Amino acid sequence: MSNVAEYLGIEQKMKLPKEVWVKAGMGNKEALKKIIERCESDVRITWEIAQYVLNNQLLKTPLQMYP
Repeated sequence: MSNVAEYLGIEQKMKLPKEVWVKAGMGNKEALKKIIERCESDVRITWEIAQYVLNNQLLKTPLQMYP
């Protein structure tokens, strides 16, 4: 996802240090907020990639896949 986002010039995937994940696992509210922000960012990036694929007709239907 990171490479595709960079290629398309869209929002970059958030990177979180291991400490954030550990703190979130222990219930730290600030760390949990950062995890949620990352998940929301992943959804936005996935949406933008899907829109690019659909708008540029890069997705083949099952009928186009088989001769």
